[in-house]
Amino acid sequence: MLDLYGTLENVDIWIAGLLEDLVPGARVGPTFQCLLLEQFDKFRHGDRFWFENEQLFRKMDKNNHNFIQKKRSPENQNFGKKF
Repeated sequence: MLDLYGTLENVDIWIAGLLEDLVPGARVGPTFQCLLLEQFDKFRHGDRFWFENEQLFRKMDKNNHNFIQKKRSPENQNFGKKF
């Protein structure tokens, strides 16, 4: 690849990301994983109506919120957490 691009700085992020080895248990490499997690984190914290925002719920809604939390699948429990 270096013969084609000359230096790594000339490689487009999309091409480089597609060529990376996958992170164990994921469908993307470390670059795309980082980008996706950062964007999702910014989206979640920037949305005042995000369902996990504690200030959004009234007391009578807390039961529904707790029900949603219990129904989340185990593989999604750690999505978006920093590692």
